[in-house]
Amino acid sequence: MFRPRVRVAAALLAVIALGGCAGEPGPVASPATSSAAAADGFSSEEEALEAAQHAYADYITVSDQIAAEGGESPERVRGLLSEEAYGQELQGFEYLSSNGLRLQGASSYDSISVKRWDATTVETYLCLDLSAVRLVDRAGNDVTPPDRVDRQPFEVNFVREPTGQVLISRNSVWAGDNFC
Repeated sequence: MFRPRVRVAAALLAVIALGGCAGEPGPVASPATSSAAAADGFSSEEEALEAAQHAYADYITVSDQIAAEGGESPERVRGLLSEEAYGQELQGFEYLSSNGLRLQGASSYDSISVKRWDATTVETYLCLDLSAVRLVDRAGNDVTPPDRVDRQPFEVNFVREPTGQVLISRNSVWAGDNFC
């Protein structure tokens, strides 16, 4: 099975990534900020983890919505990602749009742990749960690969901007053994 070391939306290209929630389009995302992203940076691993959790929860909510809408209006996720990460996410959303695909269901994550942190960055491992997510075509047919792994290991890095905003700078499927 193809296991890309790319961001979640690029994982969409492999038909294994995030799912969406049906309904009205949501507002454009704003970057996550919290007390953990104070002006002086993260002062503890706990604060860094809290900021990462908030940022990733915001990200999957918006990303799921975009994917549920077939990749339309992907700029809604821009404020949650670094420029490089946004460029890579955009590729996955464009793939959905150009191939008439969308995702149904909601992704979630758990088992997040800090690999490394400092005042402005957090590197984490987490388990992305796709068990409730299905890939469907224009006709509504389920085209989810039958051998898709429902719980996937990810390496997700975050950066605290000088403004206090916490952005995802890397969102990659873990290339090693599945720890989920």
